[in-house]
Amino acid sequence: MSRIRTVLPSMFGLALFAGCSEADTEFRSGSNDYEVWLVDQSNSYGQSYGGAIYIYDGDDLTGKSAKNAQPDEVVALASTVSEMCFAATGANPVRPHMMVFNSEDSHGILSFVVSGHVVIFDAETREPEACFR
Repeated sequence: MSRIRTVLPSMFGLALFAGCSEADTEFRSGSNDYEVWLVDQSNSYGQSYGGAIYIYDGDDLTGKSAKNAQPDEVVALASTVSEMCFAATGANPVRPHMMVFNSEDSHGILSFVVSGHVVIFDAETREPEACFR
C-alpha cells in the first residue's frame, strides 16, 4: 500500500509532504494513510555522529491522543547507516538534517549537514540502500 510520508526535521518542526501524487490528493481529502518521519539530529550514545529517524503512523498524531504518540519504528543512524557510509566514503555521516521523498514515495533521501553525506533509504523496508559524499 502506498503511504504518504511526511518529514518533520526536529530542529525546525516543519512538515514536508513527499511528492504531488494521487496519494497527496487522497490525504488532503480526508484519508489518514500517511507516516511522519521525524529526524533527530542529536549524536548517539556519546559519539560525534549518529542520530535517528522516528517513524510514526499519521493517525497516531491526530486528535487528543497525539501527545501520547509513540513511534512505530526507529532507525538508528549510528549503526547500519554509519557503517555503510564509513565503508563507502571513509567517514561517518554527521548531523542528519533534511529528508525528502521521491514522487512515488518509494525512497527517502537524507542529507547530513556537517559531513556532506547523502543516504538513500528504501521507504518500505527502512533500510539504507546507498551512501555517498
